[in-house]
Amino acid sequence: MTPENKVYVLVRKDMAKSQRSVQAIHAALGLTTRHPEVTNAWSDAPSSVIVYGVTGAQLKRIAQELPAPSAQFREPEWNMALTAAAYYGKKLAVFEDLDLL
Repeated sequence: MTPENKVYVLVRKDMAKSQRSVQAIHAALGLTTRHPEVTNAWSDAPSSVIVYGVTGAQLKRIAQELPAPSAQFREPEWNMALTAAAYYGKKLAVFEDLDLL
């Protein structure tokens, strides 16, 4: 994995700020748990985390299209609703018009 790779996290912006950060962490930890190679690449080269705020509809659409390595998080307290997703790699075109948090 190369230095231009980053962790991209998408989180629902209709949640409280405190909830957004927790959901983003859940998704990022899910990514590293499901894809240990991300953890190894992270420790081997400088990297960044980019967090975007998205609508629930955007999240559902984009999360289904994310290539590996990626992970989704569904919040039990929100009836298992999809609340965040994380991806490691190069910036995807679908991220271009998203709002940073």
